[in-house]
Amino acid sequence: MQPRGQKTSFLSKIGLATASALLTYLVSDLLAGAVFIRPLSPATVPDPIAHHVTVPDTHSRIATSEFDYVQRANNLGLRGKDVDPTKPSGTYRILMLGDSFTQGKGVGDDDTFSNLLEQRLNAEPPAGMQFEVLNAGTDSYTPVLSFLQLAHRLGRLEPDLVVLNFDMSDLVQEQAYRSIASFGPNGEVLAVAALPLSAPEAAASPLYALRVWIDHHLYLTSWLVGRFAAPPEALELTVDNVVRRRNRRLLLHTLGWDREDRSKQWRDVFDSIRGIKGYCDRRGIEFLLTTYPWGHQVSDHEWAAGHTWINPKGAPISDRSVHRLEAFAADEGIGFLNLFPAFRAYRGKDLLYYREDMHWTPAGHDLMAREFERYLRGRTLGAVPVP
Repeated sequence: MQPRGQKTSFLSKIGLATASALLTYLVSDLLAGAVFIRPLSPATVPDPIAHHVTVPDTHSRIATSEFDYVQRANNLGLRGKDVDPTKPSGTYRILMLGDSFTQGKGVGDDDTFSNLLEQRLNAEPPAGMQFEVLNAGTDSYTPVLSFLQLAHRLGRLEPDLVVLNFDMSDLVQEQAYRSIASFGPNGEVLAVAALPLSAPEAAASPLYALRVWIDHHLYLTSWLVGRFAAPPEALELTVDNVVRRRNRRLLLHTLGWDREDRSKQWRDVFDSIRGIKGYCDRRGIEFLLTTYPWGHQVSDHEWAAGHTWINPKGAPISDRSVHRLEAFAADEGIGFLNLFPAFRAYRGKDLLYYREDMHWTPAGHDLMAREFERYLRGRTLGAVPVP
């Protein structure tokens, strides 16, 4: 029988060895996190009205294996150069609303479609007119947040045209944001505050805080947690699960075999779009609704990684969501620009989407700018033909 002192000494050594190994692992993982973990979105802060907003007068370096650039947030928290809130005389001001596609994740400030469109319009402007295209796209925004952003912060910019760029992820993410919204007596959305958390998130807030810290600091541990934790598509449709995490459920409505009843999701989205339209109508502002595809809706070679993730069994692509949005716009008398045909007709040599990241390459932004110019010159401005 082993003497008590020897047994205690042996257990102490095991404890010290375990603690030393854990400490070594933690330090190594922290160092790996410092080297390999990079911000994938510009700096944002929680907001009591529109959930989160981009911090004005900041620069963020966004780096992945596919792109590396510095993104500027101007004096108003919009992407690009500083803007005088007072619209200059003789200026036609266009305000772009949307999410990270509109904001321009994946390209530098000069290569966003908003900036390219401004350049193209000003290359041959109607007599006595200049154009400003303001990029208010914000990472992970949906129509309800864009409505609150416009109504509470951007209306003072006096835009002549407001454009809402509807993203295919908006249908599901809108539901998550509205689950934590506050409503007025007539059912109107008053705010989507970052706090308090929704009930499921509040119950798990200590674990969620730990998960956020791990994702931002521990490279290997973050991978392990993501690998073995329950997939977000198996969890409730909360902001945490469908906005902060990559979730296949965002895009299932784009596949032919989707049979989920999405009536409420569409009612919520349409309510927010009507809110933007009503705000513009009361102020004599023109409103345009657009939509565009993700890479898997364009061709087999665009966004190659996405096909494996969102559509591993090769389900047929469905345009039912596009048709439903188009029919809604027609019923409501809303101008509608469907960019699906232009993306599918593209035959250029450069990819429109990155292979791993879902966002547009510079070629994708160039295509967007050209199609916007074609629409604006033909329908709204009616002046110079597109070269």
